Amino acid sequence: MKTFKEMISENEGDMYPGDSMTKKELQIACNAAEDILEMLGNGAMLKRWQLSAIVKASEELSSVYNSMSADYEQ
Repeated sequence: MKTFKEMISENEGDMYPGDSMTKKELQIACNAAEDILEMLGNGAMLKRWQLSAIVKASEELSSVYNSMSADYEQ
């Protein structure tokens, strides 16, 4: 039986289409970001963990975007 790491390594090059669930999740993220921006524009304050979560989400989405951009440039 293969280990989890072996299975992941075998499928690392696989590509998956952007299905409706993926698009829905991205739309939820966009809507939440717009709502947060509006709240901040109205003077809302952030807790430390909230700021940390925003930074992490931003970094993760940027990483996906950069990777996808590089894939399309090839």
